[in-house]
Amino acid sequence: PYFPGFEYNPNDVRFIGSPVDLIIFDGLSDGHLKCITFAEVKTGDSTLTGRQRQVGDIIKEGKVTW
Repeated sequence: PYFPGFEYNPNDVRFIGSPVDLIIFDGLSDGHLKCITFAEVKTGDSTLTGRQRQVGDIIKEGKVTW
């Protein structure tokens, strides 16, 4: 989470690695959680794997529960 232009506080970022790279708990370190973001970091011509695409699709469809 130390890339130029990375808009989140690094203290709010947790590395997962698989099937997605990061989960960001935006605002948690300040005591005011605003949102939770799943992030996959890719470089160059890299594309999402089938599993990563499935995770993204489920999140976009709102099929995430507590």
